[in-house]
Amino acid sequence: MSVRIHLFASLMLALAAPCLAQPEERSANDLGKVADAVSPSLVVVEFMPQFDKGESPSLPYQSWRRGGSDAEFAAVEDWDQLLQQQRPDERTGFVLGPDRVVTTDPLVNERFVKSITVRAGDRRIGAKVEGYARAQNAVFLRLAEPLPGVRPLTFATRSGSLLGITHARWDGQWLIGVSGLPTRVTVGLDRRYTRVSAPLLITDGEGAAVGLTFTGELDLDGAWRGDPAAWPSLDAAGYGKAIERLRASSDRSVLRVSLSFRSPKSGSGTPGRFSHFGGMGDDDGATEWHGSGILIEPSTVLVLAGLKPKVTARLEAITVHLGDGSESTAAFDGTLADFNGFLARLPASAEGTPKPWTRPITDLRHHLLLSAEVSVHGESRTAYFGRARMSEFVLGYRGMIHPAMESVIGGGWSRFGSNRGQALRFVFTTEGELVAAPIGRRPKVAEGTDDGPVSWLDARGHLTPFASVLDALRDRKAALDPENCPRSEADESRLAWLGVEMQAMDPDLARANGVSSLTAGGTTGALVSYVYPGSPAAKAGLQVGDILLRLHLAGQPRPFEVTLDDDHDSGMLDQIWKVLDQIPEEYFDQMPKPWGSVENAITRALTDVGFGTGFEAEVFRDGKVTDVPMVVEEGPPHFDSAAKFKSEAAGVTVRELTYEVRRYFQMTPEQPGVIVSKIERGEKAAVAGLKPFEIITQVGDTPMRSVADFEAALKAGGELRLSVKRMTEGRIVKLRMDPAGP
Repeated sequence: MSVRIHLFASLMLALAAPCLAQPEERSANDLGKVADAVSPSLVVVEFMPQFDKGESPSLPYQSWRRGGSDAEFAAVEDWDQLLQQQRPDERTGFVLGPDRVVTTDPLVNERFVKSITVRAGDRRIGAKVEGYARAQNAVFLRLAEPLPGVRPLTFATRSGSLLGITHARWDGQWLIGVSGLPTRVTVGLDRRYTRVSAPLLITDGEGAAVGLTFTGELDLDGAWRGDPAAWPSLDAAGYGKAIERLRASSDRSVLRVSLSFRSPKSGSGTPGRFSHFGGMGDDDGATEWHGSGILIEPSTVLVLAGLKPKVTARLEAITVHLGDGSESTAAFDGTLADFNGFLARLPASAEGTPKPWTRPITDLRHHLLLSAEVSVHGESRTAYFGRARMSEFVLGYRGMIHPAMESVIGGGWSRFGSNRGQALRFVFTTEGELVAAPIGRRPKVAEGTDDGPVSWLDARGHLTPFASVLDALRDRKAALDPENCPRSEADESRLAWLGVEMQAMDPDLARANGVSSLTAGGTTGALVSYVYPGSPAAKAGLQVGDILLRLHLAGQPRPFEVTLDDDHDSGMLDQIWKVLDQIPEEYFDQMPKPWGSVENAITRALTDVGFGTGFEAEVFRDGKVTDVPMVVEEGPPHFDSAAKFKSEAAGVTVRELTYEVRRYFQMTPEQPGVIVSKIERGEKAAVAGLKPFEIITQVGDTPMRSVADFEAALKAGGELRLSVKRMTEGRIVKLRMDPAGP
């Protein structure tokens, strides 16, 4: 077998554990002889990738981790790139018999593997998977025929110094590395091991095989010694049966769920002045959702949708598609406070609740696991099944241990908290216990923004131990968020408020007020420009000229930074009145409210925290920072939630004048009027010349103090004289209406 020898001659000679005896000082020539001795037992395994149903394979996260050497890392390939370059994924193989090889498990679903070939020199022989190691990241291959020119490894107990043999592609060539075993020992509560490269063949000083590892860890008790043929494994037939059992059970436990929502109220979805043209997320206005849920109890489904409170408020119907093919209408039963998901209660019990893995998840390190990759496209559910292994773990929320594996296969994580056609990964033991599920953490109000994720782990979505979620749900009252629930259409637009109008901070304003260091150079904070009488701000003593820095919300791990969009377009919006008569009717619905939206990042955050929750406003005044105690209060009706009346006959909708509208038009509470909120194209109101955002102060001699007054005036019929005010200009609009019948 022709192979270039690459020698790692630098040996670590620190104190060694008894079972990892170190080699004596040896020459490079001696190490080269060891490489020559093992060379006939090393082959290259080629996994040829392919597309399947228009999809390309994606490697699990841990396949990308850097191991003990650069050579090991270099051997890990991006399969999507391999498809473009029309070449196989190459991995080192160790010959166990004339027609038997063990190699690293690529952990790619079988549907993406076109063929497996074992190569020795210029000879290639086809191979098939014979079995999977249970506690090593390895797969056993059976060749179609014996591979000539190779020498199977013979494993025996050896005493004396040991060497580690690596075989990897580097600089375009397959190289053999020979070095002494490292002496650094890692000690845990229940295990002691030495970290090495993987895969690694361990030999004595003459190149005779002692052991093999695909985990990069050598336990000090020497359990790694011996023939890999004796490793606990699952043969191909047993693996196929385990997959079929999982397919049947997951169809009953991982269910398709459909959600229906009311359409969002016009203009109610966005902070900032251009509320009609933007959004807090593409999904905030969705009227339906299709995704997955887990049957955690016979009558309870955990729906894996991380809905924001403003979206949950519009939830109208939950349809669960059960494993037997039937449908069931479920009732909302509470949103999880710490995880992305909510509970739905079925009217009758269903079979299929998965058994959770209850031991520590770290006990499954490197073990053979099964993966169900479930995607939902509208009314279609697709599931693919394969393998998974947990090689690394990370700490998450409140010290929870997560496997370092992404929960979403082949796509990004939707801000709606759903998979929207992407495949979600569910990990099971080979016995069918649910180990981990794609249940990400729900960011706290002060953490999550639409401009960027809190962290990779939270924003991307990650696998969470299923038993940990069930443990959290044992105390339902503490586990659920009472503010994140469906609401009536009348309550949908309710908002908290401070009762102030503010000017966004900028670098010049921050320097002028001496708060550059408190506002990140003027990128955060806001200047109070008006305080509404009787508002929470007025009762707390906030004043014009105060600079609001941040809000310290109860139960939030970090303060909420006060930020506002700069109102640099407000002047342009004020000019709309000069060209209002020139705007075609078809664009009326696209006109932004000239006073902006009362829903901004601050009022949204306070609403989501919940009315009655205490907080402290951090305020800069007279050169000092003061914490002002306040309580979240529900604000009075605003434009989008104001009482309204729609006249089909006239083709006009009017609303009550609310506090922010009166403030914009400089109207006192005593002045009468209703404001035009919508004009229907081609109808009487449009023909008469009424425009959006004009104020109807009187009909005839009757002041319009409510939408009920306007409704009564239109029902009377006849030729109506409407006194209309546009900013400071007034005019009369004639509208002829037929009297309403009984």
